[in-house]
Amino acid sequence: NLNFICDDVELDVISSKGGWLNNEHQKEGINLPIAHGEGRYHCDSDTLKKLIDNDLIAIRYRNNPNGSTFDIAGITNEQGNVFGLMPHPERACDEKIGGIDGLYTLKSLIRH
Repeated sequence: NLNFICDDVELDVISSKGGWLNNEHQKEGINLPIAHGEGRYHCDSDTLKKLIDNDLIAIRYRNNPNGSTFDIAGITNEQGNVFGLMPHPERACDEKIGGIDGLYTLKSLIRH
């Protein structure tokens, strides 16, 4: 099913490794926009085990919109200095256009 999805999604913050997200986000979760047609995270079972065992899953979808493995929306590398994610934090930086949950992540780029 190759439908373009443009929507806001609720995300659970699983890890604050690398400082991309903080502990406050872990308690509350965040909302970020998504905009994609066929994108989703996919990995084999060995990679998934490594991600889980090494606390590399940063955020997960509460209601997976795209079929990504283990509801993964974002991961970090082992050093925590690289953060790959599907949602778009740059589209959530102003209350006037829907929210500011992406602002913290983008500001953390300054530290990295």
